[in-house]
Amino acid sequence: MKGDLPTQRADQPDDLPTVRGLAPGRKVFGRYVLNEIVERGGMRDVWRAHDQEMGEVVALKFLADNVVHDEAALLELRDETRLTRQLRHPNIVGVYDFVREGELAAFSMELVDGATLSQLRLAQPGEVFSAEVLSPIVTQLCAALDYLHGQAKIVHRDLKPRNVLVTKNGMVKVTDFGIARSISESSTRLTGKAGDTSGTLPYMSPQQLLNRPPLAGDDVYSLGALLYELLTGKPPFFGGDLFNLIRSITPPSLTGRRKELGVTGPPLPQVWEETIAACLAKEINDRPSTAGAVAAHLHPVKSAMPHEIPQAAHVGAAPPSPASASAPKLGSVDFDGSRTVNLGDLAGEAIAEDLVSEAIKKALPNGWKMGKVKQDGRAHWRVEPDVETSFDLNLEGPERLLVLHDNCPSGCIRPERPCSAKIFSLSRVDSEMLARELRKIFSRCRPNCWILT
Repeated sequence: MKGDLPTQRADQPDDLPTVRGLAPGRKVFGRYVLNEIVERGGMRDVWRAHDQEMGEVVALKFLADNVVHDEAALLELRDETRLTRQLRHPNIVGVYDFVREGELAAFSMELVDGATLSQLRLAQPGEVFSAEVLSPIVTQLCAALDYLHGQAKIVHRDLKPRNVLVTKNGMVKVTDFGIARSISESSTRLTGKAGDTSGTLPYMSPQQLLNRPPLAGDDVYSLGALLYELLTGKPPFFGGDLFNLIRSITPPSLTGRRKELGVTGPPLPQVWEETIAACLAKEINDRPSTAGAVAAHLHPVKSAMPHEIPQAAHVGAAPPSPASASAPKLGSVDFDGSRTVNLGDLAGEAIAEDLVSEAIKKALPNGWKMGKVKQDGRAHWRVEPDVETSFDLNLEGPERLLVLHDNCPSGCIRPERPCSAKIFSLSRVDSEMLARELRKIFSRCRPNCWILT
């Protein structure tokens, strides 16, 4: 196995200013203090920053100067932000806001402590994934796409290895919805030349090349091209007249391309050959109808556990999140007196405590207070909506269950029926998911009474 890749950073020392005068310690947009640059691209730079207003660490993705001066692009990017900030899925990077100030414009988004699939591929033996190692990544990626297409009714339009991150704990995070397309169109408007499609064109479906209305089948094609590259080292087409090749030529089989490139590795299952070839069909109706169908076909492969995936160096410094094979399904049952969330197979107590603290802070309404103490070696959180009402959240048991204990003086008892809660069992969870569940609880709290329905 190859050694870790260098972290994807700018080539200059950290203490030197970068483009547009950005430098560590500078405050931008009235609330974000820049820490360090974590990624540099041709059209955008990504900085790790501290949001002073929310007390959180975020990623700020700054746009290049030519895009900042293109009002049409900025309006389109603002619209993209309105759509993507509504997305709620554990395998999708959260987008918080689109901010602009003078000569600067940026996206505020979730900071992911992870490496791209492009970086991770280079860290694999032979610089290609095996089907076994790739299988849990595919499962999560397809879950994110199914959510986008089925629930959010959004087509990604720029799915490629660089736009998929994997955390140290194996959590897949999809990012950059429509951003690259808007930036490329901005470049075309300003220069009169076609935008830079390198790294994107090889993953575009024949229909997308012709600027037809985006459909889920376009993302299925891109998924096939992405998997093709991860398994062979190159996308289906990577040289020559890509526009015509993508529209008219059938690429070699995965095994054939590996042989052409001199790539060695475990043989690929026939079902993977057939399924990925189907994703790359020229006609949209000949492709699998959903990403979930792709995952179902590839599922029989024995998956490597997340900790068995060779890791590249990771970008950013966000708190780690546990692995998730897919979007967890919540099952519920009434239970008197407490609400229990199963934190599943977290790596350890310290990670569990950090995750819970982060989730509570995200979910806490304005004016509420939170404290954390250690008792008998265990973490306890006290949440106080007002001077008379409070409740505790404790990690209990070998499975590290998060249990809510009501401290309301009235006992939360109404004459017609006792207080009840729901138990949500999450086999795996991240702080965003837990925060959403806690917000539901907090929204039901009333002065002097804690009532869960």
